[in-house]
Amino acid sequence: MKKEISLYEALTGFKFVLEHFDGKKILIQSSRGDIIKPKQLKTVEDLGLPFFKNSYKSGNLFIIFTINFPDKLSEPQIKKMKDVDLFYLWFSISLGTFIPRTKRESR
Repeated sequence: MKKEISLYEALTGFKFVLEHFDGKKILIQSSRGDIIKPKQLKTVEDLGLPFFKNSYKSGNLFIIFTINFPDKLSEPQIKKMKDVDLFYLWFSISLGTFIPRTKRESR
C-alpha cells in the first residue's frame, strides 16, 4: 500500500489507523526517533493478505511512503527551523554523520 505523510510527520513521527482487509482497524505508527525518507518501505509482519490454501496465516503488509513537502515556508517557519537546526539534524542523521550541537560549536 502507499501512504502519504507530511514532512513534519516524516521527521517527528506518524500515526494512522489502517482499516485491514478483514475490517479490523489497526494502528500503524513509527518508532520513536525514526525518520521516514521518500519512497521508504515499512514492513508490518503478518498483516498482509492471507496465504492461499492457508487462510488462517497472513503474509506481510508493505507500506511505501510518499513525503508531502511544502511548496514554500513562511518567514516565521524558517526562523523556527533555524532555531532548532532542523535541516542539519535531518541531513546529518540521514547521512549517519550526526554530531551533537555542543561538539559542533567548539570546532
